[in-house]
Amino acid sequence: MQHTYRPRGQSLVEFAIIGSLLFTMLLGTVDFALAFSNQMMIRAAVAEGGYFIAQNPGNTAGAEARVLSELEGLPDATEPGRLEVHFSSTGCSGGYEDTSVTVQYVHRFLFASVLRQAEITLESSTTLPQFGTCQG
Repeated sequence: MQHTYRPRGQSLVEFAIIGSLLFTMLLGTVDFALAFSNQMMIRAAVAEGGYFIAQNPGNTAGAEARVLSELEGLPDATEPGRLEVHFSSTGCSGGYEDTSVTVQYVHRFLFASVLRQAEITLESSTTLPQFGTCQG
């Protein structure tokens, strides 16, 4: 039986290479899961804001408060520039106007400690008619 020569420390070097690759893949998977969870939270908040504005035409302050209360769990959402909520309305056409609710959130990846620009902007919006809100 012939034995192959294995220098000391070879297993440690192989583990270091494979371990760093596996750790990176694990971190990427966790980052994706967090971003996906945040996106679903944003979509639910936009739907809630749209529902509120449909029930209370023109009350964008109330709708924004409802959206922000739905997004309290977002990490660092109160940091300036991380979370933006926008409402816009079209002009009066056929007796109603459309109101849009848009939410943008800058999600920073866990890699942000290593890569400075490791972030993505998550966005969701909805547009709904505001019947009976105008004469036209």
